Amino acid sequence: MEGAQGSLFDQEQSSAGELPSAARMPLNAPGRKVHDTLLADLSRDAEALVITGYSGLDQLLQLMSQRGERGCSLRLMLGSEPTASRRQDFSLARHDFSQEIRSYWLKRGFSLRLSGQLIRCIELIRQGVIRVRYPGPGPRMHAKLYCTDTAVTLGSSNFTEPGIFYQNEANVRFTEQQENRRFREVWQTAEYFWSQGRDANDELIALLEQLLRFVSWKEALARACVELLEGEWADRYLQSLSGQENVRLWPSQRKGIGQALYLLEAAGGVLVADATGSGKTRMGAHLLRAIYDRIWSMSRGHKGLMTMVCPPLVTPNWDRECISCQLPMAVISHGSLSRLKPDEDSTVRQLLAQAQTLAVDEAHNFLNQNSNRTRQLLHNLADQTLLFTATPINRSSADLLRLVDILGADNFDDQVLSIFERLNRAKGNLRDVHPQELRELQLAIASFTGVLPHFHGRFEKG
Repeated sequence: MEGAQGSLFDQEQSSAGELPSAARMPLNAPGRKVHDTLLADLSRDAEALVITGYSGLDQLLQLMSQRGERGCSLRLMLGSEPTASRRQDFSLARHDFSQEIRSYWLKRGFSLRLSGQLIRCIELIRQGVIRVRYPGPGPRMHAKLYCTDTAVTLGSSNFTEPGIFYQNEANVRFTEQQENRRFREVWQTAEYFWSQGRDANDELIALLEQLLRFVSWKEALARACVELLEGEWADRYLQSLSGQENVRLWPSQRKGIGQALYLLEAAGGVLVADATGSGKTRMGAHLLRAIYDRIWSMSRGHKGLMTMVCPPLVTPNWDRECISCQLPMAVISHGSLSRLKPDEDSTVRQLLAQAQTLAVDEAHNFLNQNSNRTRQLLHNLADQTLLFTATPINRSSADLLRLVDILGADNFDDQVLSIFERLNRAKGNLRDVHPQELRELQLAIASFTGVLPHFHGRFEKG
């Protein structure tokens, strides 16, 4: 009978080795993988439901990450705990975590670089974009159904590496357009299995957290350098200002504020050496406001005056920027210091004597130690000193001595102070100074700028 009628295979006149298309039957065979068909369906911008008896963490992480970029709902019904991953690096191509999420994981010491994919998946589960269930009491889950908005696949493939890449599997795929009844029946069955499960979000999160990698010392150092150089951490100071949304600061100005705040904390002073036209006044006003906020946030800290010394022509600019960022600061001109008499008890002298924070614009005008205004300025007792200038070294290497003096000798170590005192006794004569001593002074000034200051022209020997 079989010989007369032939088999169905013979009637279809299919040659040996010929297989149905992957769109009809996803299989692992030469030139095709179940993975290719499944992931193409599951990566669509629509809801998806996966029912699988066994699953691998690597495959789940890939699926959750891809769908997470689109923000589409994914439900996972897992018949058993996913098999462990052999990977050590769970990096992401992009690290676009929110600041809140970034801060949370960094404070716990985990590497966003090595654990980015894990952290992304954990956050997607917490946000409800991905929901996970394990079977409740009753029969063991052994079904494999993959349901999307346009197609469903069911058969023998678990969502594991063997099941979707290289084991001999048999699966069928129905589309909504061509087999609408089968499509709806598979979805109906999958929803039934889902309804029988119990919430397992916390269990999968706990499993993923076990794979998180801690930050290495190299990454920690690199992160610290970036935070310092980029100045992003200073944004919280700027954002606290009333009306800050109406203030536009260049990226270079924001970075400068971040670096200056760090130097003030570490060294007690800062030298801002920016070229003319670089926006020093606006940057300086917001830097001073950040210092003001920090002082007042320290409830037990001394809260003193802020005083700015600047040329008469730029006084209106400083007044305008101070009003813009609501900074209470006294502004006095260079000329008022030049006219100040030694025994005169004036408001200017009181502002200098009582200033907790002293700022000096165009500080290169105070490098002449014999001028009256320089002598008056050096009598200050400020806790923080900020110098603004376009030309920190504009005459000779002797200017280094004056910068050390203005910034405050107590902010330098003993080695630098010994050089400073010896050269001061020589009244600034640097003819016989050793090059290494000049280098020491140069590096000391660099500690207040974050960069190495450059000399303009040649050293003068006298």
